[in-house]
Amino acid sequence: MVKFKAGLLCGESRFMGSSDRMLQIIETLPEGEPTGELREMVRGMIKEKSNLSSRVRRLDHDLRTIVELTRQINEKSLDLDGIENFTMNMVMGHFLIPKVFIMRLDNDASSRFIVSKWKNIEKPSLTFESGGKISNRILEIGVPFEVDGVDISRAEGEFCAQLHDAGVKTCIPLIKRDQETTFDLQGLLCLGPKIGTASLSESETEFLDLLARMIAISLHNAQLYHRSIFDGLTQVYSRGHFDLHLSQEVERVRRYRRMEDFQRAAKFISLIMLDIDDFKKCNDTYGHQAGDAVLRALAQIIQVSIRACDTVARYGGEEFSIILPETPKKRAVGVAERICREIAATIVETGDAGDLRITVSMGVATYPDDADSVQLLIREADKALYAAKEEGKNRVVRAPSLESRKNKGK
Repeated sequence: MVKFKAGLLCGESRFMGSSDRMLQIIETLPEGEPTGELREMVRGMIKEKSNLSSRVRRLDHDLRTIVELTRQINEKSLDLDGIENFTMNMVMGHFLIPKVFIMRLDNDASSRFIVSKWKNIEKPSLTFESGGKISNRILEIGVPFEVDGVDISRAEGEFCAQLHDAGVKTCIPLIKRDQETTFDLQGLLCLGPKIGTASLSESETEFLDLLARMIAISLHNAQLYHRSIFDGLTQVYSRGHFDLHLSQEVERVRRYRRMEDFQRAAKFISLIMLDIDDFKKCNDTYGHQAGDAVLRALAQIIQVSIRACDTVARYGGEEFSIILPETPKKRAVGVAERICREIAATIVETGDAGDLRITVSMGVATYPDDADSVQLLIREADKALYAAKEEGKNRVVRAPSLESRKNKGK
């Protein structure tokens, strides 16, 4: 690429120099029709080559941008937020467009496109359904389009009017193309006007279309990854991610315990297992939609009640787990008791089923005090959980230590 670029610029320079020299020679010739024609022809060639020079520089700039885009997108290939933020920042800087937002599916369990990221505007309240008229029309258009210039139906017209009210001038469909006949809409990149009065040029629109294809693939891959580690209903981590993360944390504690000068808290990891009390009765009485609302509400309560370094996962059904790194047992029990109280005090809105109250039973175990392996840590926390159920529910029970169990067995 470097040799090709150097050859282009070098050849361009030689041509410009020889053309200028030729024009100078022609200027010294006597006036006449042949001389005038030659003069105009050379001037035309110089102008044409000047335009070509500008195009070559533009193509070189676009090529460099594409290479950088590819690198950045690959680095953020599994990070939805990172991909979206990078896309908006790149569009704003490269095309001088200050107002940008992205629409994509709300979550894995939803068929509704919502505004997921926005810059320099108030978040628009725009939505449309996957597989609906608007979604199908965007797929049918398939390329960047001007909001005011697209031929649309009444339903689509209402959506375009909302886009117009949000200051959108151009929409870039983010379409993943598996083959020539398989198109999958991943989102919609919505752009305000450029700074100044100029509209997007044909080459800029082509560049945005290329960018959209790259972004659509990255969004698709990131969403697949997201589905593999998050529970679709509650949006907390999945069982598979929990198993992997707990193993990594226990191994980290094992390493730290061999370091004499390391702080004491880092030599522990605690696990909370919790289960919703009488959840089957809730499902049977109020229906599975009410049960889903309870699960989502419970996940939200836990998420806002723990530290950023802690991990909450849906272990299975109505059972959840919380990994607390660098947390001794006494502190972990305090965390569990606080969450237990907050859940019991919360009213869950379920829609048609009305408002419900729920409670949970919780078991707490700590490595290495209560277990010397990952499997034993989970087992002891789970046994403590079911002890809490047997003792009357809506409470926290701590697992007995390894030492006390050994003494009891003597």
